[in-house]
Amino acid sequence: MASVAAIGIAAGLTAALGGEGKSIGIAALAVFIGSIASFIPAALGLSKVNETFGMAVLAASIGRMFVALGIVVVAAFAMELPRMPIGIGTGAGLLVALMAEVPLALFVLNRVSSSERA
Repeated sequence: MASVAAIGIAAGLTAALGGEGKSIGIAALAVFIGSIASFIPAALGLSKVNETFGMAVLAASIGRMFVALGIVVVAAFAMELPRMPIGIGTGAGLLVALMAEVPLALFVLNRVSSSERA
């Protein structure tokens, strides 16, 4: 759900800042592809290994940022798109994803530490 909101924010803000069709599509696509990185720790089964799950989630968050912003930089350069709307829109979408991810990560880590104490 957070990924859908992040994609919507990225596309909407890019459009609001004057981005045209290609810019809006690239911003949404970059956040979508970057959001896939959020699911890598769960897909690899790292949630069962409590010691490494937190670091895997952190690495996935950093990876999401690098992948999405890398797509934006390359696309803006190669397709000669305006950098401000696509960059700010994508950044805002990534920020929304991060803001949704942090409380969830704290909840999961709190449950893990509670189960270890019991």
